[in-house]
Amino acid sequence: MADAPLVTIILPHFETPELAKLCLRAIRKFTFSAKEHGSASRTMAPSKSPEIEVLVIDNGSGDGESLEYLRQVEWIRLIERGPEAAALGGAAAHATALNVGLREAKGEFVLAMHTDTIPRRAGWLEELISPMRADPLLAVVGSDKTDESGAAWSLVKKMVDRKTWRRAAYRVTGRELPEELRERRPHARSFCALYRRAALVKEGLDFVPRGRTTAGEEIYHGLAARGYHVRLLARAQMRELVVHVSHATALVSERRKINRRIVRRRTRGRMERLMSEPWIRALAEDDGLDRL
Repeated sequence: MADAPLVTIILPHFETPELAKLCLRAIRKFTFSAKEHGSASRTMAPSKSPEIEVLVIDNGSGDGESLEYLRQVEWIRLIERGPEAAALGGAAAHATALNVGLREAKGEFVLAMHTDTIPRRAGWLEELISPMRADPLLAVVGSDKTDESGAAWSLVKKMVDRKTWRRAAYRVTGRELPEELRERRPHARSFCALYRRAALVKEGLDFVPRGRTTAGEEIYHGLAARGYHVRLLARAQMRELVVHVSHATALVSERRKINRRIVRRRTRGRMERLMSEPWIRALAEDDGLDRL
């Protein structure tokens, strides 16, 4: 086997140990083979699954429980940032952590993930990588969102969003929308996005936004503008591979919050339903997945 892994998973973390536990244990269960007992440098299951390394970048967690848990997970590489990372705030700390992971990564591909993203089944990672293998110019595979939002919920979100009303005011008066009010173009969001590392290095692209964008947004459109192929999976297709509970990291963290009450209520409901599922309860109870 080659010394370098095929895939580096980059997982920023800040004071969400219970989510990190589920995410990491699902990675172990559905990516590593039982035969190899989880060594991050060995062949994964199923037989065609990739070889991976997992980098967890902690953004200065000060709750005690987070680092206590992460330090005892034997098959990850933990990079501990200091309090200055926490002081950056959620979005900036997350983006810079992804950059730390990108610099440290050894894989041919890098997968950005959130701790509130939980692999659902075996073969999930291989299904992201397969299109890359088939198309040498394909440089990113991901999904814009995974929410199962119906028309009613989408309308409610727009009605309670202040930006919706501000946009309406600009349009009624015929004024040009400022940058902060412009609708974001679809892109591979960093909750689960696979990149060809050589393309990012060659083009000098990273995760820190230079404007009012999200981590990974400028990478996605920058790669497309440079002639690389980019691919967005349908929401339903990504949901077959992973569970992503949007805003869950903010919900469970004592030092972060969700400002909009309706989003907070919906996120709490989604978390409660997820935690009641048998396969999630099994992950939470199986501490053997933390060991080699």
